[in-house]
Amino acid sequence: SGCTLSSEFAPASAQSVPMWQAVVSVLYFAPVASAQDLFLTASGKSLAGNNFEGSPWPPDEELIARTQEYWSTSSGWFSPFCNTTHASDFVMRGPIVGPLDFPDLYAVLIRSGAWTAFPDIRPNPRACWLDSDDNTFGRHVYCVLYPTGRHTKDYTPPGGRVVKPTNKSLHSSGEVWSVLWDSQMKVRHVTVGYPINAHRGNTCGFGGAFALECAIGESFPKLQASFDLLWRFPAARTPKARLPPWWATYCQGPACP
Repeated sequence: SGCTLSSEFAPASAQSVPMWQAVVSVLYFAPVASAQDLFLTASGKSLAGNNFEGSPWPPDEELIARTQEYWSTSSGWFSPFCNTTHASDFVMRGPIVGPLDFPDLYAVLIRSGAWTAFPDIRPNPRACWLDSDDNTFGRHVYCVLYPTGRHTKDYTPPGGRVVKPTNKSLHSSGEVWSVLWDSQMKVRHVTVGYPINAHRGNTCGFGGAFALECAIGESFPKLQASFDLLWRFPAARTPKARLPPWWATYCQGPACP
């Protein structure tokens, strides 16, 4: 069983996030696998079982195993959230969504995580590696995921009506997701839904939530128009004043707040 975070245990600020922000954020959140798809760590211990503060980092194989386990059991997208897995200075970023702190991301995914409508969703990682360029900030593990799952429960898309089960399946062409671990082996940062092939699968060339909506029947022109609008006028993000200080140093490029 995974680590489920019900709304009564949500951070206070998450419960106070306006509905419009949750709706906008989810619509453009970048997707996607099942809590039963457990990836055990190399040591056989649980995701939060060790504290590595002041100790050498785990070997690369264990970092990769913990990353795979996180996506399957604790991420809020492929499975219910486990808030104890996330660092206090957590930040999420997608291609056009974010940065979002944990309360804002929670407010989005508690309503529209893929696992709520695709009970058998799986991330299906095929390749993972570490990026040593980010070692100043922790240990950054990237994985190529090939999400699959069948739409068998109501899905609540942002800004729209509930989509009844279509029994349609998700077939991704591949998406790059990542986890940045801090020295206590807490999740400090995630990146989500960066597609690697726009002309394979049934996700219209998108990743994340856009991919999910395409797979269950939303039209490509509508999704493309929404994507382009949010790219030009970012709205799904946590205010700069609430972001942790490390993010200003880490984030590079004109899209950084």
